[in-house]
Amino acid sequence: MGALVPVTAVRAVTGPLAVVLLVLLGGCGSASEPRATASDTGATASGVPSPSPSAMPSTSPPAQPSPSPAPRRLTPEADDSHYSMAMGSTTALVVREPGADEPEVDGASVILIPVVNVTGSGVREWEVRAVDPGTSVITSTTPAYTITLTVDGP
Repeated sequence: MGALVPVTAVRAVTGPLAVVLLVLLGGCGSASEPRATASDTGATASGVPSPSPSAMPSTSPPAQPSPSPAPRRLTPEADDSHYSMAMGSTTALVVREPGADEPEVDGASVILIPVVNVTGSGVREWEVRAVDPGTSVITSTTPAYTITLTVDGP
């Protein structure tokens, strides 16, 4: 059986010294008590503890940052941008080139509604309306741009 230490002596010792005493006293035992092995304590043969699965580095890719809220006006200069929109909200897509292609939408989360230009300025504009949760990509070739929009649910 291990050595007995008066309770008053244990109460008087605090801090790092108390930890050292507990470790030293905890290691005292009789020959009939089984000794802990490296496999019992999770240590390797060298005595160094092996890391737990939660301490291992993650192999999953880092989380992508959330897209920023869509501005009031989108333009071709927003090429390769990713924005978020709330369900039912709108923004404008404005293209200042009179010969610009009709933009295409891949996905069903937004719809494009042409805005009639009554001033004859040559600027083309569409209302972009968030209609369904999900992600849509707006693209055009003239001028070339790709804008990704993620619509959050209700």
